[in-house]
Amino acid sequence: MATTSQEGGCPVRDGVEQESANTDGSVTRATRERLAELGNRPTADHVAVFDEIHRHLVDALSEVEDRSGPGTDT
Repeated sequence: MATTSQEGGCPVRDGVEQESANTDGSVTRATRERLAELGNRPTADHVAVFDEIHRHLVDALSEVEDRSGPGTDT
């Protein structure tokens, strides 16, 4: 039976780190930094920041999907 855990911010399955667009944590780190900046910005600017974050996350997920290929479970 496969086990899944979290090591170093990356998913691990049966002790083997899974390849992902976020292997080094850069996408997660950048997302957290952008969200932290919202407190210093006017509320009117929040939507633009959310849109930017959303684009980055979609791009990262697309990279993972492209690497895994069609018809594979990720």
